[in-house]
Amino acid sequence: MTQTAPSSSEPHCPLSGNTILNIRPSKSRRLQGLAYHEATHAVLAHLLGAKIHEIWIDAEQQDGQTILTSTLGAREVGLIAIAGGMGQARFDESTIHRGHGRRPPALLGDVIKLREALLVLAKDDEPLQDQLRLEWRREVADLISNPDVWTAIEIVARALAEKRRLTATEFGSIVPSDLNLRSDST
Repeated sequence: MTQTAPSSSEPHCPLSGNTILNIRPSKSRRLQGLAYHEATHAVLAHLLGAKIHEIWIDAEQQDGQTILTSTLGAREVGLIAIAGGMGQARFDESTIHRGHGRRPPALLGDVIKLREALLVLAKDDEPLQDQLRLEWRREVADLISNPDVWTAIEIVARALAEKRRLTATEFGSIVPSDLNLRSDST
C-alpha cells in the first residue's frame, strides 16, 4: 500500500489516504445552534398565539427553554415541539446532538412534548401518530422557510446567543409585531 504524504496544512488519515474532516462544530457554533433551537420554538409559539414570557439557553448543559402561556391545543404543541430541532438543523445540522447515549435536555423535553401531543390526538394509533408527525414536520418546514419568519428566528437567535436569556419585553421588542402568518386553516 502506497501512502501519499499529507500537505503541512491539512490532517491526513493514514488508513484511507483521505483528508480528515473536522465535523464537530466549535463550542460557539453549538451555542448558536442551541440559540436557533430555542428561537424557533419561541417564534413558532408566538405565531400560533402563545405569549412568550422568557427564553433561556445553557450551553454547558446543552439545554434551553421557552416559557410561555397559551391555550394551544395538542396540534400546536406538537408543531412547537418539532420546530426547535428543525430550526437548529436549518441553521447548521452539525450542531444537533447525534451522539450515543443520553439526549441533551433540550431534545429530551421536545420528545416528551411531542409524544404527549401525539397521545392526545392518536392515543393507540401508531400509524396516525406517524402521519401527524410527518404532517407537522411539513407544516413547520413551510413556516420556517418563509423569509419573514426565518428573519425573526435569526434576530431572536442572535440576541439569545449573546445574552443567554430574553425576557418577554426583550422578545417583544425584537420580534416584529406584525409577524402573524397564522391562517384560518391552521
